Amino acid sequence: MMYDRLVNFHGLNNLIWVYNCNEVKENVDPYETYYPGDDVVDIFATDVYSEGFNQENYDQILALAGNKPIALGEVGNLPTLEKIRSQPRWTWFMSWGEPGGFGRDFRSVFEVYGSEEALTLEELPWVEIKEPKIHYPVLK
Repeated sequence: MMYDRLVNFHGLNNLIWVYNCNEVKENVDPYETYYPGDDVVDIFATDVYSEGFNQENYDQILALAGNKPIALGEVGNLPTLEKIRSQPRWTWFMSWGEPGGFGRDFRSVFEVYGSEEALTLEELPWVEIKEPKIHYPVLK
């Protein structure tokens, strides 16, 4: 329905389609159960709240995504720099809520955002920031 409305009704032809699902855990089906297919997915994303960016979830995503980008669509705690380095295919992450929410340690937030591996909004050449804010990064 979204595709039909956006493409056929509004005439949009430059859309990027992200398939986002919940991390695989107890009582949650594997990623491939509802994966609509390579022909309709440009980017594969998952939400991570309880499984701690475990390697099994990462490997399942890579198997489905192939050469497509993968992302952390929504996370509670941020991935650590060590996790980002050990799982280098993540292209971006978005934390749910404020950076200090969910009991996050501000030092770890600034460690990740301030690392050379992270690119934040104000670092993009086409963005002009009028007032300083904390922005969510994509990974370099």
